[in-house]
Formats: sequence, structure tokens, C-alpha cells
Amino acid sequence: MSSAGRTRLYWGIALVATYIVSVNHADTAIARVTLFAENFDGLPLAATVDEGNPFGVAGENVWTPTPPVGWHVDNSRMPGGGVTEFRGWTFVDPSWWVTTAGQRRDQFTKARGAMAVADPDEWDDKRRDLGFFDSFLNTPEFSLDGIEENSAVLTFGSDWRFEGLQTAILSVEFDGAGAIELLRWESNPSSPFFREDGANETINIDLNNPTDAAGMALHFGLTNAGNDWWWAIDNIAVTAVITLPEPTPGDFNDDSLLTATDIDLLSAFVRDGDNNSVFDLNGDGGVNDADRTIWVENLAGTFFGDADLNKEVAFADFLHLANTFSRTGGWAAGDFDGSGTVLFPDFLLLSANFGKSATAVAAVPEPNAAMLLLVGLVGLVRRCRTVAGSVL
Repeated sequence: MSSAGRTRLYWGIALVATYIVSVNHADTAIARVTLFAENFDGLPLAATVDEGNPFGVAGENVWTPTPPVGWHVDNSRMPGGGVTEFRGWTFVDPSWWVTTAGQRRDQFTKARGAMAVADPDEWDDKRRDLGFFDSFLNTPEFSLDGIEENSAVLTFGSDWRFEGLQTAILSVEFDGAGAIELLRWESNPSSPFFREDGANETINIDLNNPTDAAGMALHFGLTNAGNDWWWAIDNIAVTAVITLPEPTPGDFNDDSLLTATDIDLLSAFVRDGDNNSVFDLNGDGGVNDADRTIWVENLAGTFFGDADLNKEVAFADFLHLANTFSRTGGWAAGDFDGSGTVLFPDFLLLSANFGKSATAVAAVPEPNAAMLLLVGLVGLVRRCRTVAGSVL
């Protein structure tokens, strides 16, 4: 399957929680994320077909042969006939499943809502063709992009009861390169793969994903079964480790950039007197102008007055200020003191740093630039005199 056909990677804000477990080095962090998860609870269940007619227990909204989107049930080696609700892997209401025959099915208490089950014991209760129960439940291929080698782990709830030749097989396939067997449970006590009854277990398996694998799929099989018992599963999840970039200090909107939006967010917390530790850049327990100074001078590497954050204070920055003077605005509009309004104190901050550049030596403004700033100041003074409540 091409990468376009793979199911999306489930992490972050969408479907699963991401847990930061350790810091790796200066600019990266380690996180364990959920790549894939399915509990079958979203499947629409239907009424019984054979159960309750005349044997078993009828029910409404209790089973379906249809797997979740992207999954596939391979019944190509299943004999014809048998109880419809249990021909191959099917998806059932656990409570209803218990009522069909009992026989310790009620022990699978980890199952909720709906679960997947291969139950040859119930399947064999109706006339069928010769042959063994032989069915595989296959997940869609899902992405391993960015995942650390050998970090993927499969977890699922399991209820297994052995008999006869019944065999459970679980395998993984990376990039469609062929199945690798992870688990084999056989019912013959003399087999090295013999597995006695395992009721209501949580199974954890290392998937040993190769470093160059782009995607993977899982295959759950129950084979060589006649009138034997079952294997039921639920709450399947695959987690893995990914290396994430360490958040950029001062990047409060998480876009991996330091922009005017970030300094405006910080300024708003300063104005509100909110000592949110996220904005406490110097770690002194408060959020104040000292944190704004750190953001501007240390993190952004520029000066108060640099409205466009290009690391120099020039006439273009003055024009930003002049165009919004006496109005509300943020850093990009010329609000350099963080008051929320562009006023004369902002001009003073700009003029104190006018001509400075973080990329070139310009200790004092050149005469022409200074003259432009002086002319601009006159214009601002005239504007201030026409504004009610001016600070001048």
C-alpha cells in the first residue's frame, strides 16, 4: 500500500494523548505517542440472524461482520455454513456474547461496547461444510514516520480458551514486505507453543520496528479450529517513541517562530498581572517588563522599536508607529511598551534605539536618518495636540 493509502498517524491533539517522558538533549525531547488505536465501539451493530432461531439467544444491535474502516477480515479459507454471527472474525456486544453459551465467556471484563471475536465453538453449532475455522483479522497499514527504531509496542485485551488443534497467530508486516510472527498459541499441550487458558489478560508485545520502516499492519488469526473454544480481543493500541523538537523559548503560540504575536501575548499577561509560569522567562515567579526585555533583547535578538522584527530600528519602524499613533495596537503597530496603545512612550523607546542594528554596527543614526526622525516627531506632536486626553 502506498503512503497515501495509509491511515493517518494518531497523535497530538486529535485522538490520543502524548506524554513527554524525558529530555533527550538541548534541542529535542522524547515522547511516547499512540500511533494506532481501535476499540470497535464505533461499529453499528445489527440484529441476530441464526442465533435464537431456534438455538442460542436472539438480540438487537448485538453483532456485525463488518470491521472498522480500513480493516479487513480474510475468510477465504473458511468452510461454508455454520452460525452466521460467528463465521470468521466478527464484532459483537460482549454482554450478548456471554448469553449465547456462557462457558466462562463472562470472564472477559476488559471488553466494553463491542469487541472482536473468533468463536469456532459457537460457529460449529449449525450445519457447515467440512474443514477448519481459519480466519484472519487485518488492520490497515499505519504510518511509522518519525518513529524511533524498535520503540513500537502493541497492547490489547485478550481472552483465550484452548482446545483441540485451535491455534492463535499474531503477526506484523512492515511496508508490505511479508508477515513476521509475533505470537503463536497452540492448544496441544505437547507443543512448544502450547498456551493454557488466558482469561481477561492485557497483552504487551514489542514490535521491533526497523529504522527504515515507513508503515506497518497487524494480522490476528485463529486457525485449525473445529468445535473448540475462542479468542476474543479488544482495546488495541500501538504506541511508539518519537523525537520532538524542544519548544522554542518565547514561542507562546507554538508556531516554531518568534513573532509579534508572541510578544503581544506576553504583554497582555503583563498588563493583566497574570503570573502564568509559561510567560515567566527569567524564572523569578512574576510576569513583568523584565520578561518582555528578555524576549526582545535575548530571544528575538533585537531592540525596542523594531516593529517589523528585522533586527534593526529604522525609519520603516517609525512609519508603523506613526500610522497607528494614539490607537490601540500591538508590537507590529508600534506598541513597544506593551500598554496596548501606541503613544509617545513608544516613540521614546524607538528613538532611543533608532539606527541600531543587531547585524551591523550603527551606534548613532546618520544625519539624514536623524532628520527624518525629527520631522516625524514634529508630526506626532501635532497629532497628539488634536487627540483628546493626549499625554502631551
